[in-house]
Amino acid sequence: MINRILIALSFALLVGSAQAQPVTNTLGLSQAALTYRSINVSNTALAVKNSTAILCGYYLHCARSSTCFFKFFNARAADVVVGTTQPKLTFPLPAGASANMTVECNRGIGYTTGISLACTTGVADTDTAAPNANECVANLYYK
Repeated sequence: MINRILIALSFALLVGSAQAQPVTNTLGLSQAALTYRSINVSNTALAVKNSTAILCGYYLHCARSSTCFFKFFNARAADVVVGTTQPKLTFPLPAGASANMTVECNRGIGYTTGISLACTTGVADTDTAAPNANECVANLYYK
């Protein structure tokens, strides 16, 4: 009998607490990730952040009819020479494909100098061939 009462009481508490509650951001805006967006990433390095940063996530899209190669550099954009500066990361995306990744910023990819981004039509670090306008699209999340 006591078990039935406890089960009924537990069920009543569970049902009563299932109502929607407003969610409050306890971190505050100052701790939120920043965003960077470009619908025209090309073979000229773009400055995402020109100082120490952590890449927390990305959404990349290749609107080309062939593969796009997104190249991330651990350098300020002004210091990057695409085709000469070695990328930290290269992400190949097939024609029409998209890719995304999101992690907690404290587990992201560290950049000691800054985050710069370019896109070429070839995988080689020495490649400088530019995609056409609006063929490489990037949305980045960083701190």
